[in-house]
Amino acid sequence: LTLVLPYGIENGDSLIKGDVDEKKQQPERIRFEYNTSFRFFGHTFDTVYVYRDDALVYLNEDCWTNNSYSMYHTRLEPRNGELFFTPYLARMKRGRVFYRLIAQQQNDSTSSLSKLTNEIRATSQTMAATFCATHAFIITWHQMVSRYLDDQSSHFCTFQSVLVANQTISFLLFNYDRLDFALADIESSSKKQFYAQVYVNAGDGKLFYSIDDSFSLKINSSLLNNRKKIIFRVDDGISIQQHSTSMSSWLFISNSQLMNQLIMRVICPILLIAFLIAVYVIRCSS
Repeated sequence: LTLVLPYGIENGDSLIKGDVDEKKQQPERIRFEYNTSFRFFGHTFDTVYVYRDDALVYLNEDCWTNNSYSMYHTRLEPRNGELFFTPYLARMKRGRVFYRLIAQQQNDSTSSLSKLTNEIRATSQTMAATFCATHAFIITWHQMVSRYLDDQSSHFCTFQSVLVANQTISFLLFNYDRLDFALADIESSSKKQFYAQVYVNAGDGKLFYSIDDSFSLKINSSLLNNRKKIIFRVDDGISIQQHSTSMSSWLFISNSQLMNQLIMRVICPILLIAFLIAVYVIRCSS
């Protein structure tokens, strides 16, 4: 097992039950105890909304619309007004989804918070060197099966997300143990297949993060063979450092890199097209 923290009922987790009608899936609304809150890109939240079978977590209640399922059919770009993250966006079923809040006020919190503190301090970020976790929210998707596989299928995915913070700084950890399928959805009319994505959205229409192999068959090998763990600073984000992508290391992402990705994926292609058009016009005129 490669997940950062142990999980399950025996470790104090609660269980999010599956939806009877997957077409009318409603989120599990989870309010944090112990006057605990998390900062997420300039906003403070004490409640999250977990869509169990999609591995999708929203931090603002009013952003979900019926059209949001279209996110399965395109590479995600910045979505204005929606603050959310997904460690592995795909239509799933069966399995079990566990969650728990860890806070300093709990007697059994010390070892878990210490482990998370050490994980974050292990990055080369200057501000992480003195970080000390005071609370964390863990969600673990255990042996989830694709909705397009048989219920008895032995191919499943197990992964975990952790929001960890102190009074001023918040981090988001994605951690992967087993990924047996990459299929996210199949369009009913064309039967076109779409693949899973890893995504963090800041909600301002500008800042977002999605790994390069999202929306492709390469996503599983990218997550398991190269990373296994990804860490983001998500309170406000001030700097960028990227670690070696070895099996045991973290990839660190912050707002600066989110903006860099926007530049690389949107602005640079536009500039390249403009340059090519200019060259073409010059050649034609000469």
